[in-house]
Amino acid sequence: MSFPPNTLGIHDLGGNAAEWCEDAFDETRTTFPARGGAWSTSNSGYAETSFRLPHPADARRLSNGFRIVLEQANERPSHE
Repeated sequence: MSFPPNTLGIHDLGGNAAEWCEDAFDETRTTFPARGGAWSTSNSGYAETSFRLPHPADARRLSNGFRIVLEQANERPSHE
């Protein structure tokens, strides 16, 4: 909570880790993008969430990570 939340109420997504994404750069599915800036980013353009940097599927970097997303089930009103 170093910065104010975004419009969804989420704090501090940028700058922690570049997000390793599931979508591949090509049909061989051997290179995957890391998106957004990480703590090690020195180029301001890398911090944009639209920036994609290709990484081989077996690459390991201290500044890359992934996000776990849990979708909350919609509660449906009972029809009693």
